[in-house]
Amino acid sequence: MVITRRKLPLFYAAVLLCLSITSKSQTLPSQIYSTPTSLEALLLPLKTALQGTSLKEADVKNSSPNWSALIFETLSVISKSGFLADADTAKKAEALQGLYTLWYAAGTSLGILKPLPGWQKDVLPHFAIDLPVTGTAAIKDGRLGYTNHTLTWQNTMQTLLPTAPGHILAPSSVEEVVTAVKTAAASGSELRCIGHGNSWTPIFFDTGATVLFTAELLLPSGNRIELIGSDANGSPLVRIAPGVQAGELSQWTDDNAVMLNYSALPAITATTMPRMAGAISTGSHGKGLGFGAIADFVHSIKLVNGAGEVVEYTATHPLFDQARFNFGLMGVIVEIVFAFSSRTQYPDLPLVYDNNTFPTLREVFGRPDAAAYIKELVTSHYSVEFLYFPLNQADYHHFNVSTWDPLDDKVWITAATRVALPTDGTKPKTFDNNALSKPNLALNIATYLGWLIAEIAQQTENLDLQAFSAYAQVLLLQNVIVKSGLKTLPSQIHYQPGLQQDHNYDFELCFKVSDDFSNVVAAWNAAVSIAKDVIAEYGSNALNIAVEWRFTGGSSVTLEGNLGNANDIYCWIDVVGNAWTPNWDIFVKRVFDAWTAISPDNPPKPHWAKWNALTEEQLLHFGNGASQDYWETYVKAVMEPQIAAFRPAVAAADPAGVFRNQFLDNLLGIKRT
Repeated sequence: MVITRRKLPLFYAAVLLCLSITSKSQTLPSQIYSTPTSLEALLLPLKTALQGTSLKEADVKNSSPNWSALIFETLSVISKSGFLADADTAKKAEALQGLYTLWYAAGTSLGILKPLPGWQKDVLPHFAIDLPVTGTAAIKDGRLGYTNHTLTWQNTMQTLLPTAPGHILAPSSVEEVVTAVKTAAASGSELRCIGHGNSWTPIFFDTGATVLFTAELLLPSGNRIELIGSDANGSPLVRIAPGVQAGELSQWTDDNAVMLNYSALPAITATTMPRMAGAISTGSHGKGLGFGAIADFVHSIKLVNGAGEVVEYTATHPLFDQARFNFGLMGVIVEIVFAFSSRTQYPDLPLVYDNNTFPTLREVFGRPDAAAYIKELVTSHYSVEFLYFPLNQADYHHFNVSTWDPLDDKVWITAATRVALPTDGTKPKTFDNNALSKPNLALNIATYLGWLIAEIAQQTENLDLQAFSAYAQVLLLQNVIVKSGLKTLPSQIHYQPGLQQDHNYDFELCFKVSDDFSNVVAAWNAAVSIAKDVIAEYGSNALNIAVEWRFTGGSSVTLEGNLGNANDIYCWIDVVGNAWTPNWDIFVKRVFDAWTAISPDNPPKPHWAKWNALTEEQLLHFGNGASQDYWETYVKAVMEPQIAAFRPAVAAADPAGVFRNQFLDNLLGIKRT
């Protein structure tokens, strides 16, 4: 295993150092707080300081939450006697680390602890816990660590088995990429790129391949993002390096709003961490009617193909729609030019009025005209998203599945309306810069806390705690965090800073919405009903994070699941649970069967990156190439016309198979020469 880098960036150097020496914990100064080695020691100071508080809904209203009450209630629930007795050592360590982080954030916010020098009050620091646990060391992209004394890499969600690369490269220039590709081609080895590692399907690399991290790759100018002009429609053309992250691009867009005439990229990922080359290479889609996916906004793209040649694909190139989303099978992306929203085509798009509501499922899905009601809601807005955390109104003191009615739970609905700019292009006087989506203590705690509680609850199969987790998240979101109002487009995208801490499963399909919306309503109801059935049968909640709906138009990109007319309506529905959730494979198979039976004449299509129905035992037994026959068979059938249109592009760009992956070869039926 060889690691090559002319200018090794700091985070790689840190990783290598951590992997070469005995791991040591970073602790707070002793005068502030010493690293705890037990749950009791961790919780005692904060519980003592907050003694006597209790959680009430009124405590978190009007943007002045009683954090003391909320955090004390949370820690009290988590620290019940014997709660972690059944959790494995790694999960105990992760729980302690998460609680320690939460302790520190809460303590500094409440004035119980002094903030460390250099730490901002509203940012959650992370400290290692000194426990005898072996595992992976987190880096920016995925997880790099040791498995049986061999350096391995794992996807960010840690839902795939660690894989050992042959070489790791981190180029900073196109010339270095060209050299790497030519070297791999000459030696007959495989080369695959890694973005953020944010895929659940094993699309990454096979054992022994050369792995190329694109995080440090720069544009020829030395920049990462730059405005280069505009197209015929007046859309600003923004050139980015492949490693630019979604949050980085959105922040740059808001920071340069005047220069961009308040235009923006209308579609982007849910979290801040994914790298944009990876986002388009996995078919990521965002939300909003009238357009299809992130890749639809690619104006041009440069790849280094299998021969080491730099090729630019534009709208006049016959393989443009294949190149915009190609799984990395056509080459290494070294440059992307996005066409932002055009003031000619979308004069009112840069700003939206974001309206957030939290009705019960009964008020939306329980009404006789549910499909018609939802159709009116979706078609009368620019973008609509539904997010439902199951059990959020259940009794978290004594959960009973027989008395829990999902229709009593609340669902978070975000409905955005376009808002026109003044004709002179100036910023509206009503625009509130505080609406910009920036990480804050409340949002980080809600996200991180929700994952942490659900993760621990899943380990112990504690349904009371899962119900409390959902309740606390909805309470915070509804009364503290989520604010309706005028926002810039990047700020309206559904960011949740901290989601990168979450280790979860995610399964998603895309429906072309029927005229009466009945097919997608049936899909939603099926997921919720199956989740309750699994709880009743097995005593554990597989759907312990969320059900989500997002609506888009059709895409012109060859492999997208919503290939079609831009003015058609597509619904992306996914179910999300914590990684290694008991009975996840059973739950997803039932959901899959239900969803694929709903519209036989117009079957749903996959989100390529969001599939993993395997249990931990199945992965360990079969490996990343484990049989997923029912999903693979279905995908090959419903996507065959699109796959057939894609294969020639791979053959043209990489006939020798430098960029191949066994999983994708099988799924797409690509032959090697």
